[in-house]
Amino acid sequence: MSGLSDFAKKAEQVGQEHSDEVDKGIEEAEKAADERTGNTYEDQVKQGGDQLEKRFGGGQDQQRDENGRQPDQPDQPDQQQGR
Repeated sequence: MSGLSDFAKKAEQVGQEHSDEVDKGIEEAEKAADERTGNTYEDQVKQGGDQLEKRFGGGQDQQRDENGRQPDQPDQPDQQQGR
């Protein structure tokens, strides 16, 4: 499965090089998901988008919460989440 791991590493690298575009795409995807679900899963969509921005975009420096809160940062390294 090293091919998938290599792909994820490359995607992360490309995302960091083009973080503005990645963040914009993630925000558009969040908006579309919220519209399709009638904002039923707004918190989950936001959490997922925040995690994607941290991993593949420039989201680590952004405050996206309208209340001024920063997204939660996981204590576990990303490698422990995969198999």
